[in-house]
Amino acid sequence: MKLFQKINNILLKIFIKNILYFKYPRISLISILKFNLIPRDQLLAMDIALRIIKIFKKEKIKFILLGGCLLGAIRQGNFAGRPKDIDFGLEEKDFEIMRNNTNNFKKEFKNNIFHHPWIPDPPEHWYSIRNDRFYMTVYEKLVDIKCLKFNNETKLYHAGSASLTGIQTYFGKEDIENPITTKCYLKKFYIPQNSVQNYLIPIYGQNWHIPEKKQYQFSKKKF
Repeated sequence: MKLFQKINNILLKIFIKNILYFKYPRISLISILKFNLIPRDQLLAMDIALRIIKIFKKEKIKFILLGGCLLGAIRQGNFAGRPKDIDFGLEEKDFEIMRNNTNNFKKEFKNNIFHHPWIPDPPEHWYSIRNDRFYMTVYEKLVDIKCLKFNNETKLYHAGSASLTGIQTYFGKEDIENPITTKCYLKKFYIPQNSVQNYLIPIYGQNWHIPEKKQYQFSKKKF
């Protein structure tokens, strides 16, 4: 299995970028030029995300972007960083639907779902659910799907915490249950309302809108 993974990853590095260029047609000269400059890691993350979204739509699951995916989608029109993680948020009822239909992921990605260090033995456990989060590794990307629980007392959804500061983030009922869309890789992705003040600033700080100079930017947005 380890040898197969190594061979598979090598082949991916060689071929996947060209394959994905043909998989997602572009409709204008500008989009063709922009798309051809997307790094391979970004294309792979985009492909995984869109295939997961296809599963969500099939099961009528509402979803939003979280983490670096949300940050990058709003800030630069692509997932932030390389990226290593693909982050989604689901309401509790939708999380349960997904949890009861995990075979959809296995059917979609087949032998390209691998163990992650967090995933326990035995080997057939290709995913893990811990603290209301669903984890799986597709190719070399960690997919992190968070269950967003509504607190009837505070009337808020808990959206997670900043890893460095421990600051907790929350969204209002309307923010999660009636998300808006933003363009990311020329595709429409759902994001929570009021994402900047409720999530990006608490987690990434006041300079959330300034990417590192080396980061790829699909579109340079002004704030």
